[in-house]
Formats: sequence, C-alpha cells, structure tokens
Amino acid sequence: MGCGNLVIAHDNVFNREVLAKCGRFFRTPEDISRLVREVQTLDSRERAAERARAHARVKTRYGWDRITRSYLRLLGRVRLQATKT
Repeated sequence: MGCGNLVIAHDNVFNREVLAKCGRFFRTPEDISRLVREVQTLDSRERAAERARAHARVKTRYGWDRITRSYLRLLGRVRLQATKT
C-alpha cells in the first residue's frame, strides 16, 4: 500500500481494518485466481485510482504523525490513571 501497489489480501479482521475498501480480499485459492484476473483487466485509469486510494489511506491513517499523536494521547491517559491511584 505504501508503495501504491494494488493489494490482494487474505480476508481477515486485521487486513480488513488496514485496507478497508482499498484492496481486494480472498478466502480460497480460487478467489486469488479470480482476483488476479480482475486486476489484470482493469484499465490504466481504474488501476491508478485504486493504487492512489491505497496510498492515500497509508499516508492519512498510518503515517508517523498520526501514530505518534495516538501514542501520546494513550500515554497521557495512562499517566492520568496512574495519578488517580
């Protein structure tokens, strides 16, 4: 995703959370074959749009600024709880 690639991922909770609607999901080996064929039939505009969505999700959701802010909020809550006890 970070490199702007199309992603075909196993259908599980973790991958669904990370990819949201920015990837394609498989459950069976047959699904993988079908999804690879689907991706190969995309025209260049569709392929570029799907890649851009995945890349944008990484930048907005998993960038270091957001991750750092989330950790700082968590540590602030932990510190607050520790001072109450």
